[in-house]
Amino acid sequence: MVGVIGGDPSRFFPLIELYREAGARAGHAPEDLKVGIHCFGFVGDSDQQAADDFWPWLPPHHVRHRPRARAARTHEGSL
Repeated sequence: MVGVIGGDPSRFFPLIELYREAGARAGHAPEDLKVGIHCFGFVGDSDQQAADDFWPWLPPHHVRHRPRARAARTHEGSL
């Protein structure tokens, strides 16, 4: 299980590939090497509505870094 607590989830793909390569070298069948990913998400009727509903509940460290939090509001970002 890969837990993504911030940043672009695609950055973690190399770790998954490393896990699969190590499993294969150890003799495990690919279908036995299960992978899961856990990411934060917040859903609304639209991206903007979800952001508007969630923004007031942002943790204090995000509020202090609003430009970074805004930048994370992309389809590839962590918010």
